[in-house]
Amino acid sequence: MSSNSAEIQSEKNPPNGLFYSILGQHPYIPFSPQKPRNAPSVNLNFTNNPSVSTILQSCNGLFLCGNKRSRTFYVYNPTTNRSTLLPEFRRGFPCGKTLAFDPVKSPYYKVVFVRYIVFDQFVRGLTYQIEIYSSEIGGWRIGGVMKSGKLQIDKGVYWNGSIHWLSTGLVGNSWRFHVDSQVFDEMPTPPVQLSSYWRGDNYFLESFDHLHFIEPGTQFNVYEMRRDYSEWFVKYCVDLSPVITAYGVPRGRHQYIFTKLALIRDEKDSILVLRIPEKVLKYDLVDGSFEKLIEFEDYEVNGILRYLDAEGFQYIESLCCV
Repeated sequence: MSSNSAEIQSEKNPPNGLFYSILGQHPYIPFSPQKPRNAPSVNLNFTNNPSVSTILQSCNGLFLCGNKRSRTFYVYNPTTNRSTLLPEFRRGFPCGKTLAFDPVKSPYYKVVFVRYIVFDQFVRGLTYQIEIYSSEIGGWRIGGVMKSGKLQIDKGVYWNGSIHWLSTGLVGNSWRFHVDSQVFDEMPTPPVQLSSYWRGDNYFLESFDHLHFIEPGTQFNVYEMRRDYSEWFVKYCVDLSPVITAYGVPRGRHQYIFTKLALIRDEKDSILVLRIPEKVLKYDLVDGSFEKLIEFEDYEVNGILRYLDAEGFQYIESLCCV
């Protein structure tokens, strides 16, 4: 990116909608009742490399794209439909990949990769090597080493200038890595049952400058982290039983079949976007109302309907150069 094109936004833009990734497709779901005329579409055909197959993460308008088993990664702006290929990462394979971008602070973005280098089976500890790509510099550099218990390295979240990783809940603390100063600090772990970390429907992400953790299940708390990292506090108490009843959501082996795609905040609203068989819903976290956003056909195998899990990625309009 040239310095002539570098501009800092005066304030954060709220999310406009959501892309969700399923079977290699990335449909767009607007949050307003009327779909805009110029609704964005994710086009991952900007390269002939078949390894670039999906969105891995979104951060304030930019997407990190690639393949969970690939060594080739792109940063993509769906608003401008432009992308950049990151330099090849030669030091092993990253187990954690996090995009760090705050247009209010800087027009440049960083990509933080984490890889394991040591495992101590006696203390159940790991040593993590941090590597950082900067769009301002245009290359990779070593970003320090952290020793800790097991962390959810594959679910790093950028917020408040830092990358955040939760403990698995069995051993050790949760940690954050300040991207600019390259300082590691411990942080509180959400006050939930340890076993919940191993279940598939917990949720840990940022929206409109708020960091959230959502418990598994149909009756749960939505926690928010205080900006000074003093504690997680309960922001919302949620009961999805009316949703389950209204739409006849089936029950699987251990729980009802649905996925929390995203928690979306802006100046006025707080909504939870839910994926159930053949539908995506919007649930108002303040008054408990809900409505259907889109309807679609689920995947069938031999005539049997198969519910496929999906991931949600917030779309925020951005003119940032990549």
